[in-house]
Amino acid sequence: MQRSFHFLLITLAVMITYSGSTTLYAQKKPTLSQEERLNDSWILKEYDGKEVDAKQFQSGIPTLQFYVSKDKVNGYGGCNRFHASLSVKKNKIKIEEIVATKMACPGEGETDFLETLSQVKEYKIEGAILELKLDGEVLMVFKRFEENKPKH
Repeated sequence: MQRSFHFLLITLAVMITYSGSTTLYAQKKPTLSQEERLNDSWILKEYDGKEVDAKQFQSGIPTLQFYVSKDKVNGYGGCNRFHASLSVKKNKIKIEEIVATKMACPGEGETDFLETLSQVKEYKIEGAILELKLDGEVLMVFKRFEENKPKH
């Protein structure tokens, strides 16, 4: 009987210890702001209201990498690498001074993509989805991109 009582006390002590540390950890875990969640790699999923067509970007699907604290965004436009200046405040975003490498690319996919990117004024992140908008209208939808993710 005493052995069962000791076992019960030890089990109870272990449960209290672990449940308390989990609660403390959850309370200490920081909540990322909208701007901090933007600091990630993203791959284009929808463009012009439609799912991305690989034929539109024959050399690869466009990607973005945001560096909010450095006011920069880098990416791949479907043929060329590019970088641009970035301004973010709450859900407002401005991407300007886009400079890209100059490889010859078939079609107008990259040109249209970069032009649309320069028009974006708002953004929204829900889970692993990033929407880039102009006057409330979604222009492009990106998904968080884990493969080959750069280190911050």
